[in-house]
Amino acid sequence: MRYSDGRPAAVTASETLHILAAWPWGGLVTTGLVTLLAGVLVGSLLRRHRVQVAQLDAAHRALLDADRVAGISQGELNQARERLRRMEGQQRAIFGDSPVPMWIHCPTKGCVMAANAAASSSLGLVEGAAPAEGSPAHSLGWTLDTLATRRAEERAAGEFWSFPLPDGRRLAAHLQVRDLEFAGMPCLLVTALVQPHTPAPNSAPLQSDMATDAAPNWDDEKRRFATDLRLLRRAVETTDSGIVITDATLTDHPIIYVNPAFERITGCTSEQLVGRNCRFLQGSDREQAAVDAIRSALQGGRDVRVTLRNYRHDGSLFWNDLHLTPLRAPDGEVTHHVAIVNDVTEQRHYEEQLAFRATHDDLTGLPNRQLLVDRLEQAIRVADRSNSKVAVMFIDLDDFKLINDTLGHAAGDKVLRAVASRLSGLVRDTDTVARFGGDEFVVLLTEQGDPTSSNAVIGRVTQAISQPIIIDGTSHAITPSIGHAIYPDSGTTADTLLMRSDMAMYQAKRLGRNRAVGYDASFDANTSERLQLVKELREAFENNEFVLAFQPVFHRDGRPVAMEALVRWNHPEQGEIPPGRFITVCEESGMIGELGRRVLTMAAKHHKRLSALGLGQFRIAVNVSAAQFAESLYEDVQQAMVDHGLRPGALELELTESMIMDNPERAIATMEALTHLGVSIAVDDFGTGYSSLSYLKRLPIRRLKIDRSFVRDLADNDSDRSICQSVIALAKALELETVAEGVETPAQRDWLAEHGVDELQGYFLGKPTRFEGAVALMVKALPADHPVVAALSRPMEAGTA
Repeated sequence: MRYSDGRPAAVTASETLHILAAWPWGGLVTTGLVTLLAGVLVGSLLRRHRVQVAQLDAAHRALLDADRVAGISQGELNQARERLRRMEGQQRAIFGDSPVPMWIHCPTKGCVMAANAAASSSLGLVEGAAPAEGSPAHSLGWTLDTLATRRAEERAAGEFWSFPLPDGRRLAAHLQVRDLEFAGMPCLLVTALVQPHTPAPNSAPLQSDMATDAAPNWDDEKRRFATDLRLLRRAVETTDSGIVITDATLTDHPIIYVNPAFERITGCTSEQLVGRNCRFLQGSDREQAAVDAIRSALQGGRDVRVTLRNYRHDGSLFWNDLHLTPLRAPDGEVTHHVAIVNDVTEQRHYEEQLAFRATHDDLTGLPNRQLLVDRLEQAIRVADRSNSKVAVMFIDLDDFKLINDTLGHAAGDKVLRAVASRLSGLVRDTDTVARFGGDEFVVLLTEQGDPTSSNAVIGRVTQAISQPIIIDGTSHAITPSIGHAIYPDSGTTADTLLMRSDMAMYQAKRLGRNRAVGYDASFDANTSERLQLVKELREAFENNEFVLAFQPVFHRDGRPVAMEALVRWNHPEQGEIPPGRFITVCEESGMIGELGRRVLTMAAKHHKRLSALGLGQFRIAVNVSAAQFAESLYEDVQQAMVDHGLRPGALELELTESMIMDNPERAIATMEALTHLGVSIAVDDFGTGYSSLSYLKRLPIRRLKIDRSFVRDLADNDSDRSICQSVIALAKALELETVAEGVETPAQRDWLAEHGVDELQGYFLGKPTRFEGAVALMVKALPADHPVVAALSRPMEAGTA
């Protein structure tokens, strides 16, 4: 049955069978939907007649009461009985003429009290007769007797009934029951939705004398089936996935069923959805690749799974993960479509966020290196087609590290965001501003005709970055060093252009900063030299070419107390190379961590030699790089101490202020763990960086090392003397020791000792030398009666680092 506008008014039994036969989830969900659709049909039929049934019961009660109530006239009683007979006649006509099998079953008697013609013809029911065992009527009676024992809410879902016929087919029906009093006895009004006879799977025709023997097995099957039916009906109605069925026999494929989840996802009620085509969920957003894929699948009669944009009843967007499946009739014709709908909006947003974060910088929101390279490659292809140029500007912020170290990372982040905002406002939509890393930015200018246009942008960039930045109420000036390269003049690939603009930027740094330098071919010579140095350093690690020099440290009274280990590169051709020539390259190429581990191991070996000489009370100090401190310092130190049996106090680690203040809390935790191993910690070059006194008092340090820049001019510079006195006083207040570096004159030594410095180190006291020479200097400073002096009077066995 359909409305005049073509929308389906109800689902017919044949339509139900077609839908369920092709349902992709198999027989269990099929059964669930049979229950849903049968319930709709039977409920509608019963609602149509429930007024007459109620009136009939009321009339019966009126007649019974009439015989007992005095004062009612015979005429009134006759009129009531006449009305009752008319109502009974109407009800019997409705009951008897219905095409749906209906009958009244009495559980007390176990028989049919009344049956309409449809029930008698389709199910073989006979009023008042005891059904023969093994017959459909007997099986129905047993089923209804069992159903009558259940609670009313359990009976509301009805019952699925099936009976094997002798020819191998099955007679099946969905039963709906209502309580009814008939002939003074409690009965059931039964309505059956009978299905066409279907073949029983893998079964031969049954003999009539086998029916009774087969009944127990069928009963077990029926009970299991009924349990699955109730479970799966709840599953279909309670699943989080939206389910929608459309009619493929009509041109517009109208919706004929939706489950509650679909209503919840779309914000539409079933009444608003049934009869409409699903395309209304797309709103005006029809230009989607997924829509074309759906059309193609519908035309080809095949499954399709897509994700598309849909819109709820309130107009809000949601992403729909749609799985559409065609349902076919036995003849292969597509009669319906079933769609499984899932709202994946949150997942989609999360994926978009991940995609953005993969290609953009978290702090500034600018494109990162990966996206920059992609856009630069695209710009090169466009330039080739249009015969234009591409400019790449590599920008580094001068003295940014100073702001980061002195004011903290929060201030540094504020500077980076401000620079990013200023640069973004200077370029066109077709250009790109990217954060390359740290305090480095790259500006990509596309479709450049001549150098003057890029030079104008360079001028604007310099002016914009140089504008003061207010941090915590204070104005700070930042200047840029800029290197730039032009495609195709400076290179023909993205990597080459970035590398050469970077080289030009470093040249701007060398020339004094706060300037812009264009790439020149002569820069390649410096690059080649650096690449050669990196290659030789890698070979140095393979060939163990690094050695240690040691500089002794003395107490202010002249006693030796320690030695500092200083790395040297024993180059096979150039001889001994000082660290100033290769440490920076090690840091830039990622080799500094391995170098630090090797220095630590060599220092531990040499302290073992000190102990063997009777000088185990002297400590060896080792400088630590920022990379090693942030990565694996604790593990490296622990391994060295275990491998070489170092006692507590044998090893001292020298850390810089900036290294500690980069992440104070993490630094404190690492330092505390190191002190538990028996390692002492000194702050190197104290006074040249930024230290917070609130953190300084929390640091588990033993010594402050006064930087040589404050010692150099002690004799002539009042400021340096004041700084040294302040550091000495601060250390005493914190119960720390002080070590003065760079002591090169007797006057410096005397002034420092007089003002309370604990230990001294410098060329005046002893230059860095190989292990044997440093030991000799320290022994020479020991008293003559020291037991080690006599023992060392014999020639020492030569050792290597």
